[in-house]
Amino acid sequence: DAPLVRALERMAPSLQTFDMNASTYDAYRGSTMKAAISTWALTLQELRLDYCLADQQVLVSFLRQLHDLRTLEISHYGEPIRELIDALAGEQVFSMKQSEQACPRLQHVNFSQCARLTGGPLVRLVKSHFPVIRNIPVDPGATNQGMDVDKPTQPIPTAELYPIQTLIVN
Repeated sequence: DAPLVRALERMAPSLQTFDMNASTYDAYRGSTMKAAISTWALTLQELRLDYCLADQQVLVSFLRQLHDLRTLEISHYGEPIRELIDALAGEQVFSMKQSEQACPRLQHVNFSQCARLTGGPLVRLVKSHFPVIRNIPVDPGATNQGMDVDKPTQPIPTAELYPIQTLIVN
């Protein structure tokens, strides 16, 4: 229904949570709904998809726009979701040009009742969200080249990745 989609588009500047189930997805899938969802990329923090059999390539493309997403729940997905999880882990998938890691602030993940879910992609996802730390000199005038090993260093994160705090699979 076009009025609902237009109403959802108007919520774009403030929408933080979106839950979609199969009946909603079947009724509103298509380019109009994709356009509405894309407008939420700047504010969306929680996305829950239950029984939504959206194309993984479309989902991956959308997830790469969600830099502030903290919670992702994809449940009862009937197809293997390895490529989707690999995209969340920063891997190149679907011959897409590799850019930055999808959903770098993701902290809570639920893949309940997803088909053929294996440990490898999940381990890569969790590991990819470990902050990368490098040591830099405490002295702001010092440089990395020729750094004196006796000078104190201070670890700092090199990327704004948030660690995965919750991972649910069953």
